[in-house]
Amino acid sequence: MIGFGILLILIVVLFLTKIKKDTIGFRNNNPFNIRDNYLYRSDYASSPGEKGFLKFLFLDDGLEAGYRLLLYYFKNRNSYPVKDFITRYAEGDKNYIKFLVSELGTNNIEKTKILDLGKLIVRFENGSAVESDRMGEAYKRALKR
Repeated sequence: MIGFGILLILIVVLFLTKIKKDTIGFRNNNPFNIRDNYLYRSDYASSPGEKGFLKFLFLDDGLEAGYRLLLYYFKNRNSYPVKDFITRYAEGDKNYIKFLVSELGTNNIEKTKILDLGKLIVRFENGSAVESDRMGEAYKRALKR
């Protein structure tokens, strides 16, 4: 019986790992799904990826680029209404707006919450998250640029 439980856990882990790797964001090492607009290509991206998204050599580069983009959006603002942010980031997707408002518990995104915002974006875009420590390191690197 114990062997069956271990086998079941192993199957679930393999299934979840496969789902994570099968998203465009993870195949492109671009979990923020940043569109190919030449803004980040010279610094990070190796080539255009699938469906018009940038493709990065390493996941950490894609994470840092995503946080750089968020920091750019908040450059002259201390807060952003969720609806206005999503209109700019994801063309006003209503499901995205509902998700962020629900997860953040507010209709307004504070500049101090960019790290959390990035984690939510990656989760929404890919259906799974990236390790919190890895997201934090990418955010720190983006702040230094």
